[in-house]
Amino acid sequence: MRRAGAAPRGGVPDEDDELLHACDARRAEHEFLVLKPPKSFNRLTKISLDLDLGNLKEANLALCLFQHAPYLQLINLQLTSNKPMVPAVHFWESIDRHVCLFQNVRVVGMINFTGSGAELGFLKLILEDAPVLKRAFIKDNGKLGKDDLKNLLKMRRASKDAEIVILSGLVPPL
Repeated sequence: MRRAGAAPRGGVPDEDDELLHACDARRAEHEFLVLKPPKSFNRLTKISLDLDLGNLKEANLALCLFQHAPYLQLINLQLTSNKPMVPAVHFWESIDRHVCLFQNVRVVGMINFTGSGAELGFLKLILEDAPVLKRAFIKDNGKLGKDDLKNLLKMRRASKDAEIVILSGLVPPL
C-alpha cells in the first residue's frame, strides 16, 4: 500500500488531500494491520483498491479501511474475481445499516463490474448508505445484460442527487 502524492523522504506531505492507493489488497492487509494505526486514516479522502469483493479476507480488509476513514469522499475499485476458497457469503448485506460508513462519499468507481452477488451487495450498501453521493460509475466491460443494467439503475439511493453512470468505454479519471 502506498500513498500517492506523498512527499519524498524528508519532505512535507500535502496535508490537504490524501490518497491511498493499494495495488494488491493482500499486501495492503499486512501493512494496514501491522504498520498503520487506525487513526492514521482520519484525513484520508480518496482510496483506490484492486479488490475481490467476494473474497472474505479482502472484504474484511476493505471494511476495516472504510471504518477508519470517516472523511472518505472518493472510492475507486478495480474489481477482480478470484476463485473463492470458501463458499460465497453475503458479507456486504450483513453490514449494520445503522452505522453510516460512507457519510462523506461523493463518487464511487467500480471497474470490471460483473454483477456478482458480492459486487451487487457492495453497490447496494454504498447507494443506501451514502447521503451525499453524487455519482457511481460502473464499468462492466459488456458483461451485463440489458435487464441487469435496468436493475442497477432502479436501485434505491440515500442521496436524491445520486446518479448511476454505466460506462462501456474508458472510465473518466475520478
